[in-house]
Amino acid sequence: MTLSGDVIGPMFPEIPLTTKTMLRREMKGTEAKVFELAANIWTLHYLRLTNQLGWETAREVLEEANTLFGQVMKRCDKEGRFKNWDN
Repeated sequence: MTLSGDVIGPMFPEIPLTTKTMLRREMKGTEAKVFELAANIWTLHYLRLTNQLGWETAREVLEEANTLFGQVMKRCDKEGRFKNWDN
């Protein structure tokens, strides 16, 4: 079970957790990528605190989180603001 803010969903039915697996809704844009990044990291944190985290799962999720982080930072401008879409 995943608890992220007021969103509850399955815990890693597939890696990475996406808005489609958690909310049953495809979302695009920076806000969706930030949500997906946070959901994956918080789920890893919960698994670690409850001694359920395996190294293989951690490695796989962190690799995907690295990709998500890159997608989020790609939309950050020089002043630190985020664009919702690529230009």
